[in-house]
Amino acid sequence: MKPKQSTLDKAFAVTPYYEGGYNAIAGHNDGQWLSLGLIQYNLGQGTLQPLFYRLFNEYPQIAEDTLPEGGKWLKNALDNGWIEQWALDIQEYNSDTEAHYKVIDPWYTALYNLCNTEEFRQIQRDASQKYVDAAIRLCSEFNIYTDRAFCLFFDIAVQKGEYYQGYALIETDYFEKLVAISNYAADTSNESAKLDVRIRKLSITNGRDMSADLGMDQYHLKGWCSVEFDDQSAFEEETQQSEPPSETPVTVSEEKPDKDWKQILSEKVSEPDAWIKVVEAAQEKSDLGEFEIVKYLPELIVKIGG
Repeated sequence: MKPKQSTLDKAFAVTPYYEGGYNAIAGHNDGQWLSLGLIQYNLGQGTLQPLFYRLFNEYPQIAEDTLPEGGKWLKNALDNGWIEQWALDIQEYNSDTEAHYKVIDPWYTALYNLCNTEEFRQIQRDASQKYVDAAIRLCSEFNIYTDRAFCLFFDIAVQKGEYYQGYALIETDYFEKLVAISNYAADTSNESAKLDVRIRKLSITNGRDMSADLGMDQYHLKGWCSVEFDDQSAFEEETQQSEPPSETPVTVSEEKPDKDWKQILSEKVSEPDAWIKVVEAAQEKSDLGEFEIVKYLPELIVKIGG
């Protein structure tokens, strides 16, 4: 199945609204060492490292131009297994602020500028395919294929991973199914994240900000990204491959031919009377049918001619 471009556009409007967008940078506050970009690829879960490796392998000049020391310190940390230490070294900790960990310059500005390059934006978009694939699988597992469901499943895959195998829905109504899935996502989250996950998933399900409904007037992302769902299929119709034209069957006409075999024989061969007598004798004294003469004619020609 292939999602419609309009569906993907909605998914990439909804989830980045919560995650922060292409140039979002977050420190170690969620325990993931460093989070970056469109859907907060992070070092803790190993989703950010491949993006950095692709940067160094395919766009070394971009790394050279945007990162301190051309990114040598970061590349060394990736190659030698101390990436966590690198991430913590470029942050400062302040117990008096709500976000205790904060990436500082020169790395904050460098990473911000990197994320604004078209090359690294494309790297981020390409890296999202695993979440698109996960959303497709969840649509199939729950047998719900709308744009609203796809955006919900995409957000689940980004925030929590694909963990719904074996979860059985008892709801039969379309909307109630999405509510149940949203609440299940929250109920299976860490205690500190449950309310955040519930607000986020139910906001997607309802297509509006649900923070006030759930008693969170001060929710950190109050509002809605204004995406409108049409609840139509999220997927393009699969085009049926045209089958090669079958050979036209040969039908035997039931109409009588214009000329019988005797007339044709008379027109085509010399001494037709002799030929006809032989054939008539064969028909009279055997089970040779009138039109079966065609099958035996070559053999008769040889015998008579001899």
